[in-house]
Amino acid sequence: MAKESRLEILKGKDAGLQFRITGDRVLFGRANDVDVVVSDPVASRHHAELIRIGTSFLVKDLNSSNGVYVNGQKIIEHYLMPGDVFSIGDHSYRYIEVETKESAKSVPSGVGDGNTIPGISLGSLSSEINIPKAGGGMANKKRLIIYGVLGVFVILILVMLLSGDEPQKKKPEATEAKKDQTEAEATAELKEEKTKYLREIPEEDREVFESANQFYFEGRRELRLKNYSRALDLFRKALMLYPAHSKSNYYVKVTQEFMKQESEREMKLGRRMLEQKRYSEAIRHFDEVVNLNARELDSKIVKEAQKWRAIAEKERSRVIKE
Repeated sequence: MAKESRLEILKGKDAGLQFRITGDRVLFGRANDVDVVVSDPVASRHHAELIRIGTSFLVKDLNSSNGVYVNGQKIIEHYLMPGDVFSIGDHSYRYIEVETKESAKSVPSGVGDGNTIPGISLGSLSSEINIPKAGGGMANKKRLIIYGVLGVFVILILVMLLSGDEPQKKKPEATEAKKDQTEAEATAELKEEKTKYLREIPEEDREVFESANQFYFEGRRELRLKNYSRALDLFRKALMLYPAHSKSNYYVKVTQEFMKQESEREMKLGRRMLEQKRYSEAIRHFDEVVNLNARELDSKIVKEAQKWRAIAEKERSRVIKE
């Protein structure tokens, strides 16, 4: 099973439709070079972006005039969880994650089916998406592709009507119910694991193992919430109580790898902001590297982040004095 990330348009042109996110970065705004054109007078030319972080996405405000809101709260950057809604002016988008057997198949109505531009897939959102107009021939080819997709969609609906089957109406997503279901499934899975482990532990060790297990399962929850430093601390506490706790030992390595990937991502973003002379944002990213590694402050990446933070702080102070 593969996980597919999508955005559903809640408000704005083509509200109710979805599209797949196929790239590592999606740019929103009014400019001609963005991936998703937001036709709203309050939107900035380069208003916001989605950046892939592991298997999820970070939504980030690009110093816009009117801000980006997630679930009604103004943000600078925010890790999206399934069901989160972010807004740019009067345009709102819901972030969705779905399990698919093959990412190119079984795509619901209104979702692009393989014709892509950087960042997102093309569907019936052609009027919202900026398509470069470098030459008449290329533009005509892209228009033909879009019309072809729409034509196939219309033909499928006609075939269903003629066969006596009405097309299924899109059901509104019960986001909260899905969240509750996911949490219940995760809890049931953890309980099943716990019972299985206890059967394998010698009777005399079960009391200590049970105490270690509490830290382990708390660590798993923190890891799902991407609280990596907290998760790592809990797994290590479990190992202190019961050194043979193989699951905790495994998840220490997993968490460290996630922290490494996240730290490297934040470091790259900080360096990029520094190159663009956006010093306050650069400092924020370097601070995030330090926060991610709060229990390993002597690590190489923390020292590197602190070095670049000092450079960004110095440059910011120089600009302020001028």
